[in-house]
Amino acid sequence: MTYEIEVEECAAMPLTFREDHGWGKLNGVKLEPFKHFKLVTQNKDAEGQELLVTMSEKDKYYPRDTGVYNVYLEADDTENVNKNQLWWYDDIDLTICSVANPKECLLEGGNFNFAAYKNKLLNAQRFTYNKNDKHLNNDYTKRAMGVTRTNLRDHGNVESFLIKDNDYLKWDIKYVGTS
Repeated sequence: MTYEIEVEECAAMPLTFREDHGWGKLNGVKLEPFKHFKLVTQNKDAEGQELLVTMSEKDKYYPRDTGVYNVYLEADDTENVNKNQLWWYDDIDLTICSVANPKECLLEGGNFNFAAYKNKLLNAQRFTYNKNDKHLNNDYTKRAMGVTRTNLRDHGNVESFLIKDNDYLKWDIKYVGTS
């Protein structure tokens, strides 16, 4: 007797094993797929400015092209559209990708810092947003995107923390009128 097996998914926690079957839902809410949005901290900096998750324009190791980009907080550029502050969500693979460089997606690094990296469908690149507690969660690592009080400033570091009720883990999603 011979059996043939076709592997469709290979991961420690395959999407099809998740309660939401990999469609990005969490508590009945999901990010709107492919709509451009800004990730805004609920806390403002010392000057009262809103801070947004921003991807650097240049590769972290420029002039080399490694596909790794720093992700940090930056004041909202209300005068101009800064595509490095715009993101879009793929509800199939649960990635949050940059509008400025669509092949680059948010990545929770092994050091718990965030970066943008070419989309390789890594577990560290899959996120869900919970509108109830305003957390951007990585369901695989059980961590949420956040900032420390000292990083709540222009060019402040974006990190991940264990999911808990903490004001510095709360984010607003602000959709913008771009297509």
